[in-house]
Amino acid sequence: MSRSPIVVSGSVVIGPEYAQDILNTCKFDGQRKVYQHHVKMLSDMMRNGDWIDNDQITFCELINGDVFVVNGYHRLHAIIEYGGGVRFECRIINCENMDDVRRAYATFDTMTRKRSDSEILQAMNVAEPHGLTKYMTRAIYRAIPLLANNLRSFSYQTAPESVRNVLSRVSLGSEFWGYGRMYQDTLAGATPKHRTHMLICGVVAPALILFKCQAKMAKDFWSGVANMHSLGKDDPRFTLAKCLDERTYSSGTPDGMYSAATIDCSAAWNAFYENRNLSVIRTTATTNFRLAGTPWR
Repeated sequence: MSRSPIVVSGSVVIGPEYAQDILNTCKFDGQRKVYQHHVKMLSDMMRNGDWIDNDQITFCELINGDVFVVNGYHRLHAIIEYGGGVRFECRIINCENMDDVRRAYATFDTMTRKRSDSEILQAMNVAEPHGLTKYMTRAIYRAIPLLANNLRSFSYQTAPESVRNVLSRVSLGSEFWGYGRMYQDTLAGATPKHRTHMLICGVVAPALILFKCQAKMAKDFWSGVANMHSLGKDDPRFTLAKCLDERTYSSGTPDGMYSAATIDCSAAWNAFYENRNLSVIRTTATTNFRLAGTPWR
C-alpha cells in the first residue's frame, strides 16, 4: 500500500475525489462496515451548513510508509455523498506494526463518554427562554422524533435526521417548546410517580399536538389525567391515568408504527372530545390513527 499524497498532518480541505483516494489507498481491514444511515446523517449536516470545520480524521502510519485511516471512515464516505469540500484536521499516529494500528483503532468511540440529552439541551439553552423544567425539556427532546414523523416511531437507522442529528432535532422541536410549557403547567398537581409516566415520549408527543390544535380542551383533558380529582370511573381521563400508572410501555415500537402509549392516549382523547364514556382502553395496532379535532382525524 502506498501513501496517498493527501494524507498530511494539519488542516486540509477534503473533497469527494480526495476522500475516495484515501478510502482506496488507506483502508484498514479491521474497519467496521459502512452504515448508510450514518453517512446520510453526516452528509445532510454538511449540506445544511451544520457541520463544523476542522473535525479530526486520524491515520496510522507504519515505518514502511503504509497509512491506514482509523477514525473518520464514515466522514469520508459522507464527503463523497455530499459532493463538496470539507475542512478537516488530519492527525497521523506513527506506529511500529499492525498491532499498534489495531490498538489505536480500538480506542476510538470507546474511551469517551457520550453527552447526555440534558447536557446537550443545557448547552443549547432551550429550557430557560420557555420557562421549562429540565425534565420537561428532556421529555420534549425525546418526543421530537415522533413529532417529526407524524407520531410514528422510527429508529436511528431509518430516520437519522430526526433521531440522531442534534441540531436538526432541536430545530424540529422549536415550534413545540411553548406548547411544552402549557403541558408542563397541567402536570403541576400530579404525584411525582404519575408525572414520570406522563413524561414518556409516547404521551408527550400527542399531548403537544393536542395543545397546538385544541389548546382549551387539551388543558382540561391533561389536567384531569394528571390530577384525577372528582373524576368518575367512566371518565376517559381517569381511565387513561390508570393505564399510564398500571401498564408497562415498551420502547421497542417497530418502525412506522404508533407506540402503545400514543394509541392509548388517542383512545382516551377521542372519547373525551366526543363526550363519550370510556372505562377500558384496549390497545390495538391501528392503521387508521385518529386524534379528534386535529389533522389526525
